[in-house]
Amino acid sequence: MCERLQRDYARRTAGVQSCAMDLSRAVDSVTFEVECPECQNKIKLAVGKIRANPVVQCANGHKVQIKADTSDLDKGVGEVNKAIKGLEDTIRNIGR
Repeated sequence: MCERLQRDYARRTAGVQSCAMDLSRAVDSVTFEVECPECQNKIKLAVGKIRANPVVQCANGHKVQIKADTSDLDKGVGEVNKAIKGLEDTIRNIGR
C-alpha cells in the first residue's frame, strides 16, 4: 500500500516539482537588446547572461557595462516558487 501511495504522489507532483526549475530557466532565457554607447550597435542579451557577467562586448569589441537591478525579478520568481511549493504540499496532503 505504501509503495502505491508513493508512486501516486510522485505521479501527481512530477509536473509541479519541475515547474520552479523551469520558471528560473525561462526567466534567464528572456532576451532583450541594448545599444552600444560607442557605436550604436545592437547587442542581444539574455537575462541569465547579465546575471552571470554584467560586462558584454558589442560586435565591434566595445565593452559595455550593463547596470540591471534584478532584485524585483528575483523577488517575483521567489514568490512564484513559494506558491509552487505550497501547491506541492497541498497535493501531497490530498487523501490523508
